[in-house]
Amino acid sequence: MDHHDSVQPPPIDLPDHDWQIPIPSPGCEICTEASARRRRAHTSGDLSAVTDHNITLRGHPHNRARAPH
Repeated sequence: MDHHDSVQPPPIDLPDHDWQIPIPSPGCEICTEASARRRRAHTSGDLSAVTDHNITLRGHPHNRARAPH
């Protein structure tokens, strides 16, 4: 039987979560609705829906222009 020594790679540092929360554009009905739905999903503990609404906000045209590089 072959014996293989394995070494686990060191952990990686992930950025703070705050930068990942998209901000709705003022006056945009789509952003306002997605933000409200995200808030309700978070309140009810539905983190999958929170992620879905974050994706909607992040992919919305005005948020793509403000995305960090």
